[in-house]
Amino acid sequence: MGYHSQVKGSRGTDQRRGAQRRKKIKAKEPKRQPIGKYAPETENIPTSQDAVNRIFGTIHNLENQRFVLAPFSDHLNRWLTNLNQAVSEFQSNPTVSPDDKFTNEYSQIITDVKSTLEKTKQKEDTSTKTMESLSGDKVLLERIEKDYAEATAEIQHRKTAENKRLSTNVDLNKEDLNRITQMKTGIFRISKKDKTRKEAEATERLNSSENELTSAMERFAEEQERLKQKYESERKPIIERIQVYQAEIQNQEIDGTVEGRRAACETLRNSVDSFLLRKQLPHPEE
Repeated sequence: MGYHSQVKGSRGTDQRRGAQRRKKIKAKEPKRQPIGKYAPETENIPTSQDAVNRIFGTIHNLENQRFVLAPFSDHLNRWLTNLNQAVSEFQSNPTVSPDDKFTNEYSQIITDVKSTLEKTKQKEDTSTKTMESLSGDKVLLERIEKDYAEATAEIQHRKTAENKRLSTNVDLNKEDLNRITQMKTGIFRISKKDKTRKEAEATERLNSSENELTSAMERFAEEQERLKQKYESERKPIIERIQVYQAEIQNQEIDGTVEGRRAACETLRNSVDSFLLRKQLPHPEE
């Protein structure tokens, strides 16, 4: 019994000593700061000078921006978005706080730019229709050229065949006349009267065949001329329209928003200047 009692006493003593050590360690540990109770950081708000420098820098960049390729309405839309963002940032700065006069002036600037945007879109819509018309006329002109070439070739083919047939007939009649001309007259040969008659008949056949050949070639020439006149009458107005369309498209490939954007930037710069004077705020640093 004495053995078991001794063991129990020793074990209880160890437990008390361990508890005391834990209390001492806990007392030495620094207290932890509860989560979410850090001291708030001071928000970094741009100064009025920073805001002024930024708005003037943006105006300068937008004023000198160039749009190279169409559609210019897309570029202008992004340009307007950048302008709105810059002015919104300027207006939202608590060290600036623009007045109603500045807000109204800027509202008018936006109205003017949107008007330019709408006109640019209309111009581009017209350009699209012009390009469709140009494409259609080019196809039509190509078909007219093809039809003319095929008709000319067909006339030339018939002309060549007819010329060959009639020229052969002329050559035969020439040979026949030459043969009759070389006939000798006499008692046992053809009489002079018959020879004269045959020569006259052969000459008439030759003249007739030559006239037929000449007439046929003239008819082909007239047919070709009528075809050419018809071709020119159809081709000329189409070419004139194509030239007009090309000039219009070339003109529409030039950025027509430059002056409007420059005017908007200049007006905005003056508006900001006037506002800074009214509020006695610093102007942009050089």
